[in-house]
Amino acid sequence: MTQKILFLQPLAADIAARISARVPAGFAFSFVPSTDPGVLKNHIADADYAVAFGLAVPSEVIQAAARLKLLHRWGVGVDGVPLETCRELGIAVLRIPGSNAATVADHAVGLMLAALRRIPKADSALRDGRWIKQALWPEISLLTEKTVGLIGYGTIAALVAKRVKGFDCEVLYSKRTRLPDAEELALGITYASVDEILERSDIVSLHCPLTPETRNLIARPELEAMKSTALLINTARGGIVNETDLLWALTNGVIGGAGLDVFEKEPTPADNPLLKLDNVVFTPHNAANASDTIEPGVDYWFANIVRHSKGEPLPADDIVIPGTR
Repeated sequence: MTQKILFLQPLAADIAARISARVPAGFAFSFVPSTDPGVLKNHIADADYAVAFGLAVPSEVIQAAARLKLLHRWGVGVDGVPLETCRELGIAVLRIPGSNAATVADHAVGLMLAALRRIPKADSALRDGRWIKQALWPEISLLTEKTVGLIGYGTIAALVAKRVKGFDCEVLYSKRTRLPDAEELALGITYASVDEILERSDIVSLHCPLTPETRNLIARPELEAMKSTALLINTARGGIVNETDLLWALTNGVIGGAGLDVFEKEPTPADNPLLKLDNVVFTPHNAANASDTIEPGVDYWFANIVRHSKGEPLPADDIVIPGTR
């Protein structure tokens, strides 16, 4: 019997075509027409497998999935997956560790450069017919030889460290379990507490998952501890930063600027007051996206689904919940 794989959000036609061209034999594959919970519930009712990309999956949708054996996350973060519901129903949950690491690392450094060099402000002025070369001069800073603090140190942060070391930056990192001294020495990075990172860094870049412990990790006290010229870069999850407190810090000169790819609510509302600030660079949670990575990522989760359907072992690092269905 043909098994059904459901992709839990609509995608642009060209991307959808690239994915559909790689469906393995013996499977039917489709995209939901919208992310309305009612639509999702109707479509997932007869799905054997589902793939989630970016958006949160409501618990009620999973509860409607009578045949679902496996929910595969296209990416590493699972904060948008109702894990307890999946566990209760015996639905396996998988992810792809490190799948977007290079892409997100590139993007984080890009946000640093764009914010330090005031590139969006310069671009906007030129498009408006204004030549602001002299006016921008005092606002522009180097990335070279800055102190970059990484809060959280997994695969993405390690690649950020490697990239900014090319700019002769000093790199501080915080991690639940400190690296061995020899590894720190080889990488040219220094362990520090979060408090020390906030105090010493010219750029603070967030690379921790969103958990109850990290929600609002960066709020008013942490922002006040940073240098008045410092940048905050967030390519992790929006809930790690308290947006109300960040708005206060950015409008009152408590910190110098920010680069934000993620928001507390996504899509962020058009009237979000942060969007009015010119000392922030924004992107729409697309740090993990690159055309180069589509086929490798798709092949990866299709391969895991095929393995599961055959009862073959799955990569241990990919398993969040083993499932019993």
